Amino acid sequence: MRYLVTLLLVLGCFPLDAHAHVTSVSIESFWRTADGNDWSPAFLRAQQSVVSRTALEIRLANRVYICRSRIDVFRGLRVIGTGNGAANGGATGASTQLNFNNGTGGFLTHFAGTYAPEPTVSGYLDIQGVHILGSGGANTHGIQIQNAANIEWVHISGFGGNGFHADCTAPTTNCNRWHVGNSRIVGNTGHGMFLDGADANAGTAYNVSVESNGGRGVFDSSFLGNTYVMMHALENVGISYFTDNANARSVFIGCYSEGCAVHQIVTPSLIIGGFMCGNASATAGMLSSGTTGLSGGGSIQ
Repeated sequence: MRYLVTLLLVLGCFPLDAHAHVTSVSIESFWRTADGNDWSPAFLRAQQSVVSRTALEIRLANRVYICRSRIDVFRGLRVIGTGNGAANGGATGASTQLNFNNGTGGFLTHFAGTYAPEPTVSGYLDIQGVHILGSGGANTHGIQIQNAANIEWVHISGFGGNGFHADCTAPTTNCNRWHVGNSRIVGNTGHGMFLDGADANAGTAYNVSVESNGGRGVFDSSFLGNTYVMMHALENVGISYFTDNANARSVFIGCYSEGCAVHQIVTPSLIIGGFMCGNASATAGMLSSGTTGLSGGGSIQ
């Protein structure tokens, strides 16, 4: 049974802390003088300090950490900041800040076979209470996942690609069951949230605000669909909430599009309640406001 549980954890079938011993460390323990003001190597050393298939918790102080390269995640990794990274008005000074100031991406979780130094391992990210700040850079994403992830109370801004990026298709990647909650994704050049592929499904976004991004607020082209609850969209370029896969069954519950920005939700995905203005797609199959039942795709508002 012990070996079965270990296998399921590696495959992403259990959350990080369900069946694994978690080693808790402070990131300061892994900084070296030669690193100067670059904290990226400390995250690498911290993960290397625990054996494969052992979960690791990294505690961060209430300060700014400069990172001059992307942080690759190849362990079961929990990153704990000190505050509410999703506070209104921005999170600078209100919580731990990871400042990726060299035009790089933020976090990349690796699926088995995608991290060359340890090709047999998978990375899982559980991150809370952190402001992740980018500095542009073409196609650099704030958090890019190749495996399931849990993101809570996080503020993602300033990246040249998407704030949250999940483009997964098994067997090379599989990020089904992703979760983003109580977070803000603001001012990225690409989309706020981007989901695509055959295995970027069954995820949840709860109480997430997508604001002032250069693409859609939410761009969901997943194969089977995801669930969005109490979302908020403001001043994104073009469409606030977008789906385009007629096979997917995404659900938007109580979501709000401030300023009445249009959305595009194609049938059979659903809108239930909330405040979302005119649909940009003539093929969306939306039910009229006030409808009391559902069939196929549509809305109850």
